[in-house]
Amino acid sequence: MSESFKSKPPIIDMIISIIHFRDSEILNALQDDSKKMSRKENILQSRAEDSEIGNLTKDL
Repeated sequence: MSESFKSKPPIIDMIISIIHFRDSEILNALQDDSKKMSRKENILQSRAEDSEIGNLTKDL
């Protein structure tokens, strides 16, 4: 009985470590996506600003 109890914790620890690894991979992917989106937003914002500046100088 005590031997079967001793064999379970390493399995449980392995399952927990796999879950933590998977969660960290998901979190890293979400952070990467967030960084890509903010870069895209910055590019679009700078293009919009450039376009506004271009439109303003046309009127002068």
